[in-house]
Amino acid sequence: MEKKKISIIVPIFNVEKYLKKCVESILNQTYKNIEVILINDGSTDNTNEMCLEFERRDQRVKYILTKNKGVGHARNEGLLVATGKYITFVDADDYIEANMYEEIIKDIEENDADIGICGYDDGNSEKDKILEKKILDREEAIKNLFNDNSYRGFLWNKVYKKEVLYDEEKNIKLFDERLKILEDLVYNYDIFKKINKAIYNHKKFYHYIQRESSVLNTKFSKARLTTLIALDILIEKLQDEYIKNELKIHYLRSASHSLYYIKKDKKNNLDIIKKLRKAKKKYKTDIICNKNIDIKSKIKCIIWYYVPDIVILMNQKSTK
Repeated sequence: MEKKKISIIVPIFNVEKYLKKCVESILNQTYKNIEVILINDGSTDNTNEMCLEFERRDQRVKYILTKNKGVGHARNEGLLVATGKYITFVDADDYIEANMYEEIIKDIEENDADIGICGYDDGNSEKDKILEKKILDREEAIKNLFNDNSYRGFLWNKVYKKEVLYDEEKNIKLFDERLKILEDLVYNYDIFKKINKAIYNHKKFYHYIQRESSVLNTKFSKARLTTLIALDILIEKLQDEYIKNELKIHYLRSASHSLYYIKKDKKNNLDIIKKLRKAKKKYKTDIICNKNIDIKSKIKCIIWYYVPDIVILMNQKSTK
């Protein structure tokens, strides 16, 4: 019997240095019934030529060229044309082990799971504390999305049965294109709320490359501000009070850190500074007065709250 097809969606933006290794690691999978959807999000390097060559070389490759609208839009373009019974994602600067999809799909089918999850290598061997294959019910699977020592809310270490990505009207679930950071966690939370079972395989099939120039590694950018939108969405939706409190702390820290790292030329950023100062006040009282939040976390929040404004004030005085 022919194996079910898996659609692998790869959003690409200016990563020609890494792209060949990434795509070849996908095409060389031991699981052969694959559909590789390359979405060029308006790259200005040699991505277009490279993708055309991949498409010419291997009939399993579909290539889509779009204007630069962000990773959420690129993934949505892929979802709308995907024909596989399984759906997964790979970031274009990463690469995967040759048996990744063979192993994960085997786990899904043997355990009648909705989602298969694997470990990942990001250069930090201490992160993954789950050291065995494990079946997870909905509640435990959701909690691990928010656990830094587990598989977290990434897209690329998960394989989804396509049917779990549909809503009640049978429309494919799309990404919130406003979000540039944590869009994967918001998406996964909505999907995981609907599943019955997930299967986790601790083996590190996925290799995550941390680039200095990536959005996550830049000190300040307008894209980082969408973190606050994502956190607000999650805080509103979550039922688990412990996770909600953790996200409120993360929200205050993110607003304060963005304020701290904002450009020295305040004339061009006054509106952003005003919004960030307002944002960091949003959950401050709730955090400080919450008896379920430990004193150490409260002290950290107070420090995060006041330090950015002090630094900005000092910088302003030093330029006068």
